Formats: sequence, structure tokens, C-alpha cells
Amino acid sequence: MTFLPFESIPIQDSSELLLELSSQDFALEPVYFDKGLSSEKRMFLRAGVVKKLLEIQQGLSGYRLKIWDGFRPRNVQANIYQRFWDQVKEEHPDYDDAALKNA
Repeated sequence: MTFLPFESIPIQDSSELLLELSSQDFALEPVYFDKGLSSEKRMFLRAGVVKKLLEIQQGLSGYRLKIWDGFRPRNVQANIYQRFWDQVKEEHPDYDDAALKNA
């Protein structure tokens, strides 16, 4: 696997509760799952974000916010990065790793 630059960034957990979104009144579409980038279909957001989105949604006169994805664990980030890397490499087979990192 290619070096993933985000791996050197330390995780700083805020300890805020993650809420599973299926019980909330949002339109949900788990794109990372649908594209095979995550094995988890459930979607999560921090409680404070859910609260703010629900407040916004209340002012939308019956419309619902659509959420494509929320919390993204590192393994999903790695899958997204690797897929992008592979796509750029396929489009530019003449690029070496240094050129791919700058693409």
C-alpha cells in the first residue's frame, strides 16, 4: 500500500458522543458503503453536529437534509485515498510516486 500522508496526523478525540443517524429524520445515503469504500452501512455524526443539523432542518418548511456520509474512520479514509491514487496512476501511467503525490 502507498504511504498515506494523513497517517502521521495524530487523532485528537473530542470525546463527544457519536450518534447513529438511522433514528434521525434525515435523508440518508451511505455513499462510502455503496461504493465499496466502507463495510459499515450505518452512518454516524457527533451529537453536537446532529443537534445543529436538526435545528437547521426545522427551519426548512418540511424539507429534509440529505446526508451522504458522516464520520469517516481511518480505514475508510485509507480506502478513499488508495482509490484516488490508483485512479491517477491509471490516468498517468508515466508518473512515478513523486509525481503521483503532487497530482
